[in-house]
Amino acid sequence: MIAAPDLQYTAACWLVDAITRGTGATRWVVSPGSRSTPLVLALHALGVPLHHVIDERAAAFFALGVARETGVPAPLLCTSGTALAHYLPAIIEASETRLPMLVVSADRPPELHGWGANQTIAQHGIFGAFVRAELDLGTPESLAQLETWGPRLSHFIEAGLVGPDVGPLHLNVPLRVPLEPSVSPDAEALQALATVRQWAERVPQVVRRAAPALPVDGVDELLRAARGCMERGGRGIITVGPLAVDSDVPGAVQRLAQATGFPVLAEAASQCRFGAQLPGVTCVAGFDALLRGPVGRAHLAPELVIQVGATPTSKSLELMAQAGQGARFVLAPFGRPDPSRNAQRVLVGNVAAALDELCGELPQPSAATPTVSDYANAWRTLDACFLELAARKLSEDDALSEGEVAVAVVASLGERDALLLGNSLAIRHVDAYATRTRAMGPVHSQRGASGIDGLLAGAAGAASTGRPVVALLGDVSFLHDLGGLGAHFPGSSVTVVVLQNGGGRIFELLPVANHPGAPMGSFTTDHRADLAAAAHVYGHAHTAVRSRADLHAALAEHMGKPGLHVIEAIVPPHDAGPRQRAIYAEVDSMLRERQGASA
Repeated sequence: MIAAPDLQYTAACWLVDAITRGTGATRWVVSPGSRSTPLVLALHALGVPLHHVIDERAAAFFALGVARETGVPAPLLCTSGTALAHYLPAIIEASETRLPMLVVSADRPPELHGWGANQTIAQHGIFGAFVRAELDLGTPESLAQLETWGPRLSHFIEAGLVGPDVGPLHLNVPLRVPLEPSVSPDAEALQALATVRQWAERVPQVVRRAAPALPVDGVDELLRAARGCMERGGRGIITVGPLAVDSDVPGAVQRLAQATGFPVLAEAASQCRFGAQLPGVTCVAGFDALLRGPVGRAHLAPELVIQVGATPTSKSLELMAQAGQGARFVLAPFGRPDPSRNAQRVLVGNVAAALDELCGELPQPSAATPTVSDYANAWRTLDACFLELAARKLSEDDALSEGEVAVAVVASLGERDALLLGNSLAIRHVDAYATRTRAMGPVHSQRGASGIDGLLAGAAGAASTGRPVVALLGDVSFLHDLGGLGAHFPGSSVTVVVLQNGGGRIFELLPVANHPGAPMGSFTTDHRADLAAAAHVYGHAHTAVRSRADLHAALAEHMGKPGLHVIEAIVPPHDAGPRQRAIYAEVDSMLRERQGASA
């Protein structure tokens, strides 16, 4: 009879082999611990590529970055106890954005639970509703029992990787001491290892299915609305919120915009904002500023809004939706992104197919001389005026401004470089000011739960796949994920551009800043942290820049190069709020003048 430690090790070998095959994973992410010993030994014995990350929270966001870039999970492995609790923030983000993630947690065996055993907690159910499925196969009692695990494991993997509701999975693995197999396994143990290798080969790799078609009646209703809007002068817009980096929706959005003539109001995280546009397509960069005030919303009020993707970041689009301006149709690959709860229809499923279906039913524009409506021309004219105004206001002082940094980063990206945007001000500066007609890589964001955690680790994970990544984030976000600096994958290229303004300055743009006696320090969390020292702890390079020339030089020197380099862009601490208000005031004046001229 095979010895218990050897049977346990055999089971571990089967598990890691079957999971790797079934998910199509090319790398596991492992954090330190003892209880996971059989699984770690099994990974090494099978030659599975590993990446070691000390901090489990950073490890999980690293895996999230891999999944976001490739659509394939990087299984996570940790020891028992509180270790797996650190995965929760990334699991929440993966759940909200429908990204694949698989957590494998080692555990104490059943007989130790409830008796005060060391490092023993109730691990089952720890992630609540944020995982698509949980599985605990128990402790193996015989080789025959292992053979029955295959169908259960395959069903478990499919629950998180197949269908429209892709998301995290949690496999809990109870393990007994001794955790190490025999130093000299007998013939029976060696035969068992060969047998389970054959069993693992039977586990099929899951195949993602296409999203279901959007409801026919909803698509027909949208088609009628689009036709009617075009006949009445084309006062329609297409707004695009965050989309997956591998989404096929952006191309379909371009084709629909060309067919309808509707302007595209696309955020950076939509994958539609940057790059070349089809002839006749009007892509508006400054829509948030143009729609911020009542004059702009009245002047540019649409008759029809086709909202694509997740809930937009833009405050102006949120205000427009709350006001019910225009009949609004929401088309999304998952969820129900309509927080104002007043859309005419919310259609969930295969968005690209539905948009192409619409294009096929609409009059086709002339490729040589595409028609641009008066409404689209108004958007084009105002957007050009805004961009000229913004460029002037952002650079009118000697000091480097936050908006200038955002514009420079986007302009400096190589054609393969991915851009990872931090939440709070970083993503909003890019949305507000950045344009680009040259090709670039995808835009990564964490807009599922919109947290500031794990951004450095997420950038490291995305870069580990071979694509250079440039991360633009605030100083508080940087400090929140110092452990992510330790997640860098050797040889990969990560450039971290930090907007160093001495705290969370987005709170100075929020209503609380105008509240008498508001304790703003509790919101902005001003600090004197040494970012250079933080980078050097993990052996990374650091450059501080205070001028436009130094910023451009640092970007040119480090972007796309191997290693992790921190570029600390030092800007005036209280500059963003007054500068933004000044820009909005000039935009408002410009709109009022145009309104008066057309009256």
